[in-house]
Amino acid sequence: MAPDFFDIRAATCELAEAEGAAAPAERVPREVAPTAPVEPMPGEQNAEELRALEAAATPPPAAALADAWLALANRQDGRYDLAAAGEAAIEVIRLARGAGYKAALGNGLRILARAQHQAGDIVAAETVLREALALAEEQQDERSRAVTLGQVADILEARGELDEALRIRREEELPVYERLGDEHSRAVTLGQVADILEARGELDEALRIRREEELPVYE
Repeated sequence: MAPDFFDIRAATCELAEAEGAAAPAERVPREVAPTAPVEPMPGEQNAEELRALEAAATPPPAAALADAWLALANRQDGRYDLAAAGEAAIEVIRLARGAGYKAALGNGLRILARAQHQAGDIVAAETVLREALALAEEQQDERSRAVTLGQVADILEARGELDEALRIRREEELPVYERLGDEHSRAVTLGQVADILEARGELDEALRIRREEELPVYE
C-alpha cells in the first residue's frame, strides 16, 4: 500500500558476485538479520542541492527527498539554528504530505513547531502541534505522542500555565518513557518537572528530583 518503496525499506544494496566466490557457510535468518538504516541519497545535501535534485529531469521519489530534508532539518536543529530548521521542516511537510509519508510528516511538524515557538509565534506552533498530536494518535505512536505533548507543555510553561504543564509532564510523558524503558528521556522530563516545581517555589522536591532521580541516570 506504500506509494513507493522508500516508505518501507531500510536500504537498497547492489551486489555483484565475484567470479569463483565461495558460497556463504550459513545464511542469517531474515527475521534476525541486523539492519542499519541507510539514506536513499548519499552525503549531506544543503538546501540548494536538494532543490536542484527535485528540479532535475529525473528527481528522486518524494519520500526520499523528504528524508533528505528531514536530515538537514535535524542537523540545523542540533546546531540551534531553528530558523533554518523550520524552513527545512516546511519542505519535509510538503513532500511527506504529498507522498503519504506520515512518519516524516510528524517529525517535520514537530521541528516546525519548535522553530515557531522559538520565534514567538505561539499560535502557529499550537496549530502545528495539534496536527502532529492527531497524527501520532492515529498511528498509535506512543513515543511521538509523548514528545509532542512535551512541546505542548513547553508552551504552557512559557505562558505561566504551570499546573497543566506539570500534569502533562507527570501523567502523559513520564509513564510512556517508563513503559519504553527510555531512561534518558525520563530523566530529561524529570528535570523539566523540577524546573516547574522550582518556579512554583517547591524547592525541596525540586532538589530531591535533581539529586535522586536525574543525576543517577546521567552518572
